[in-house]
Amino acid sequence: MKFYIIIGLIVATLAILITIVLIPSTRDFALDNPLWNGMSISSNRYYFKSIPSEQVYKLRSSDVLLIVGVERNIDVTYIRSFVYKGGKLIVFEDYGYGFELLKRMGIDVDVYRGILIDPLYYYKSTVIPRIRTIYNKTLFFNYGTAFSRYTGRCIAWSSYFSYIDLDLDKKPDSNEPKGPFCVGIEVSYGKGTIIVFSDASIAINTMFNLNKEFLDTFFKKGIYVVSDIWIPDLYTYIRSRIMYFLNICLYTSFRYPFLALLTLGIAEAFSRIYSYQKRKTIETKDIIKRVLLKHPSWNRDVIEQLLRDIGYGYREIERKD
Repeated sequence: MKFYIIIGLIVATLAILITIVLIPSTRDFALDNPLWNGMSISSNRYYFKSIPSEQVYKLRSSDVLLIVGVERNIDVTYIRSFVYKGGKLIVFEDYGYGFELLKRMGIDVDVYRGILIDPLYYYKSTVIPRIRTIYNKTLFFNYGTAFSRYTGRCIAWSSYFSYIDLDLDKKPDSNEPKGPFCVGIEVSYGKGTIIVFSDASIAINTMFNLNKEFLDTFFKKGIYVVSDIWIPDLYTYIRSRIMYFLNICLYTSFRYPFLALLTLGIAEAFSRIYSYQKRKTIETKDIIKRVLLKHPSWNRDVIEQLLRDIGYGYREIERKD
């Protein structure tokens, strides 16, 4: 019985691990999240690579770093150094901690605490306004905002008819700021560049088709995405740790000892299962033999059927004369 419990626990553990690997995170902006609020489409198309902020110092000056939808403050030391030495930092942010991060880097920037609305130039809803850019490609925001203060060069702006909806009633009030607004800026920073757009949802799955032409022009492949700016839920945290372990085991030099140990483990498991079944068969034969010695008139087939019925682990035994 103990043997079957152990096998059951192993199978259940493997099933849970496989389920965790196959079911992606549903957290906002997660690179493996295939739902509307994830970035799996952009991640697959532009080969996004997740990287924690403390590992940014490993990047080359030719690399591009992306920060999207900051949910908590982080140490910007390595990010600041990366950009200052020639790297490019792209920030998609609206109402989160992203602008606090930029301020700690010495960038004087702030945004309106309201939604950018355009009653004339929009896609399906006035909260999805059309944005003009210096890249000659149209961009669409989704519940974004606009800069109330910024430095550097403006590279994207809303139309003359746009306004900031401060009270969220989707109506232009007399006290609400009127457009056009700057919604994208480019700032020189040491030898590098910082580009900021005042909307975090530009590259999420639900906006990808609308912004595909712009993103194809704007992004190059192999972008690094800062991962520790988000507050992970328990499932996302556990899955990230498991995926990290699997990546080490399968895509680094550790894969050779890992595969060897896995092979030995599987061989040992099958060996134990075979030995257990063989032992159970021998025990079953011995039980039948002892019963028949005490009761020679009893039917062997009936005894075998009884062992099956009580779930003893009996399997068909070849009779030998």
